Amino acid sequence: MDYIKLDIGYELIKKFIEDFGEFHEVKIERKDQVLNVILTSKVMGFVKIPISIKFKLKHTQSSPEDPIIFSVDTMSMIKKIIKDHSGGMFEYDGDELKVYPRRISSILKKFSIFDLEFGDDALSMKLKPHTSDNQQ
Repeated sequence: MDYIKLDIGYELIKKFIEDFGEFHEVKIERKDQVLNVILTSKVMGFVKIPISIKFKLKHTQSSPEDPIIFSVDTMSMIKKIIKDHSGGMFEYDGDELKVYPRRISSILKKFSIFDLEFGDDALSMKLKPHTSDNQQ
């Protein structure tokens, strides 16, 4: 099978989260196939409060229209914040986070992410080209 393997380093992911979310510090830890993202914000400018969000892959894509589904484990207050910000690139309902790669980048409308692994230093994705002949 022909596919593209794309590795995204955790340092790049950390930088993106720090800039996007304006967090004081972001730490990424991996244990088996669970990715733990620890976000630290400064409250009132001096109190640091860490928040842990654990992601575990449940399903990859069969077609570009499908979401990649993760189970999410975090505090209920954080789950509510994630749900309140649903829409666009992701949807959150219950304990599942559905990420829609095609909404992140138009190039991903042409591929299905059929494998995703949390490595030691990077998130590894395998993408296969998707055409109308690839319908499953």
